[in-house]
Amino acid sequence: MPQLEVDGAALTYDDEGPRDGDGVPLVFVHGWTANRRRWDHQVAHFSGRRRVVRLDLRGHGESSGAGVKTVEELARDLLALLDHLALAHDIDAVGEAPDDAEIVGDEDDGHAELALQFGEQHQDLRLDGDVERRRRLVGD
Repeated sequence: MPQLEVDGAALTYDDEGPRDGDGVPLVFVHGWTANRRRWDHQVAHFSGRRRVVRLDLRGHGESSGAGVKTVEELARDLLALLDHLALAHDIDAVGEAPDDAEIVGDEDDGHAELALQFGEQHQDLRLDGDVERRRRLVGD
């Protein structure tokens, strides 16, 4: 189980599946109080043919890090991991035409907001879809 040190926390992640598989890599981000194992069934389904990345967010699962982090800070952690894995080029929210990777999360537990924050922080990256529509979905 690899870990990446980011701002005093050790982020535990999995990076599975073929690097040259069908389709772009999928990056699974769990919700609050969960961990990366929440995606076991999806990883089992996709990792035979696609690269699949999932992480324990700071302070969750096997990742260290004290205190509650803001969505903005969690987005920075996610970007650090994607940079480390050379996946932080053109990032898409799931449901749109893919480029280098797709971020997949549970919209009902805040990950639409995480994807939105990620896109707003990193204007050099592309977050597909209508940002204002996503903002309305998460109640901002």
